[in-house]
Amino acid sequence: MRRSPSSLALVALVGCGSPPAPVAPRACPTGAITLAGQDDVAALAGCERIASLAIRTAEALDLAPLASLTAVAGDVSVGPTVGLSELALRGLREVGGTVKIAGNANLMGVFLPVLVRAGGFDIGGNAALTTVSLPTLEGTRALALADNPALELLDLSRLLAIEQALVIADNGKLVLVDFPSLTRAGSVRVENDKILPDEQAAALRKLAP
Repeated sequence: MRRSPSSLALVALVGCGSPPAPVAPRACPTGAITLAGQDDVAALAGCERIASLAIRTAEALDLAPLASLTAVAGDVSVGPTVGLSELALRGLREVGGTVKIAGNANLMGVFLPVLVRAGGFDIGGNAALTTVSLPTLEGTRALALADNPALELLDLSRLLAIEQALVIADNGKLVLVDFPSLTRAGSVRVENDKILPDEQAAALRKLAP
C-alpha cells in the first residue's frame, strides 16, 4: 500500500523527535562554604572559584572531587577534624586570605602541589601531621608552623620571600625544611625544633634583615 505524502511527512516528523532541551550550567555557591560530610564535597564538585572554605568534620572526607577548584578569594580553614587524614587540593593555585590548619587529630599530610600565592599560613596544633608540601608557592605575607609534634618535612621549594613573619617553633620531629629559593623574611623565629639541624636553623634566621 502506497502512503500519501502527508503520512510520510508525519512519520518523518515523529521519527526525528524534538531537539534535546539545553542543560543549564552548574550554579556554584557564592557565599562561605563549610564541608562537614561527603555530600558537601559532592555539591562543590566542578566549581573553580569560591569565596571561602572551611572544613570541620568527624568523617574521612575524599577531596578528589574538588580537582577543579583553582581559587579561594578569602580564607581556607581546616579544623577541628577527626577523620580527615590528608588535605590535598590538587588544583588550587591562589588563596586570597590565610590558610589556617589547626586542631586536626588525624591529619598526616598537607599537599597543595600547584598553589602559587596565599595571603598567609597558620599551621599549628596538629598532633599527627608529618608533611607540609607547598612546592610551587612563590610568595606569602606570613608563615607560621608551631606545635606540630610529628612534623618532619616542610617543602618550600620555590618560595622566594615572606613579607612579614616566619615562625617555625615547637615541632619536635622536624628534620628538614627545604627552602632553596627563599632569600628574605620580615622577621624570623626558629626555636625548640629539637632535631632540626643547626645549620638549617641558622640559615633560616639569616633571612631576616
